[in-house]
Amino acid sequence: MRASGSGGEPLGLDARLHARDPSAHWLDLRTGDLRRQYEGPAKARVISGVYDPSRDTAEHLAVASLPDAFDVLVQLHEVSPVRWLPR
Repeated sequence: MRASGSGGEPLGLDARLHARDPSAHWLDLRTGDLRRQYEGPAKARVISGVYDPSRDTAEHLAVASLPDAFDVLVQLHEVSPVRWLPR
């Protein structure tokens, strides 16, 4: 599952990261060229608790500077439900 609009296209930061590399990957934003490329405001969706795809456009985090807010970004294109560990 990934953030998508009604047509299935990725939205916001998800779209930018997907265009860069459609496989799972990570970006170190602490120094260099990547920091400059991702400088500036960004919106990323937030998934916590129960995921409701109908709320993708409403559930987001907005930051004034992506590298100032995060040291590293990890992009995963597939997630799965929690599997509780046996007691």
